[in-house]
Amino acid sequence: MVAAAGSRPFEQQSGDNPFALRAMAEGGKDQGATLACCVCGPRMTSRPYRRIDGFVYRRCKGCGLVFLATDQNVAAAFYRDTTKGDSPRLAQDKAGRHSIEYWSVPRMFMKHRQVFERFFADRLDRLCQAGYSGGPLLDIGCGYGFFVKFLVDRGLPAAGIDTAAEQVAWARERWGLDLAVSAVEDFVPAAKQEAIVMADVLEHVWDPVAVLRQVRQMLVPEGVLAVQVPNVLRGLVPPGHSWGVPHHLWQFSRRTLGRVLAEAGFRVESWSTGVLGVIGMYERGGPSRRERLYMWLARRLKIGNRLLVLCRPKKTVPATSALPRRGRKARDGTD
Repeated sequence: MVAAAGSRPFEQQSGDNPFALRAMAEGGKDQGATLACCVCGPRMTSRPYRRIDGFVYRRCKGCGLVFLATDQNVAAAFYRDTTKGDSPRLAQDKAGRHSIEYWSVPRMFMKHRQVFERFFADRLDRLCQAGYSGGPLLDIGCGYGFFVKFLVDRGLPAAGIDTAAEQVAWARERWGLDLAVSAVEDFVPAAKQEAIVMADVLEHVWDPVAVLRQVRQMLVPEGVLAVQVPNVLRGLVPPGHSWGVPHHLWQFSRRTLGRVLAEAGFRVESWSTGVLGVIGMYERGGPSRRERLYMWLARRLKIGNRLLVLCRPKKTVPATSALPRRGRKARDGTD
């Protein structure tokens, strides 16, 4: 069983649900603070990178990490707008074509359960290949508990945490899952975890490095962390996918995500890519031949717009750095 201390809201979600920015809406530590590079710190300058639907992304001159030019108050206002209802296309009325479509809701899960579970099986297989042997597993940002349910049905000791009390309550009532309403910084597991999963979470949090350092403390020394994020910066297929503004505060590439993980005390073991928005393909009558080709290319050539990284804690953890180290200067072009 899991143990939680407190329930301070935190920026977590599962599968791009509308509760991802709760910390910004309800009591972040520094309301109104401006987002800065989580690797190099606020002293490192950045330059405009791209304007998406009226929102501006900036690129750190030190490490190349791309982040949204926003503050917590702006993000909080959008959060309040997007928590009214549970439609998969809820955000479309509030932003342009680069907003988020929410698919990980009960109605979509029940309709496309086999599709969801194929992805869950692939995730579990990759965890096992990385060394997971069936010990305690924690799903951070578990949402409605779909992945936890998949694991429990296979006899695995899985639990989850999320700050979306409505979603956690739904999963507990329907399936009796071991889920807690808790922030990462308040959460104390009953035992160290052999594996932790953060799927579609890190791009939403205000300080990914701080969150990952907290997560590291929950793992056994040789534990496995799985981090899944969008890969729209370098993913070639399918083309033209949404940037998720303004929900997606960070846009990672494999290289910059590796830097964030290293700063938090992790070493990358393996990585793979897939395709975003697959449930949407099925909802629209697909996948078409072209979409199936995209999925095949994403798996075989690692050029998909969804990135999955498996990593382990380093033997030694770097001290917190407010300034970038020498030699970190990013190259032109994000990779």
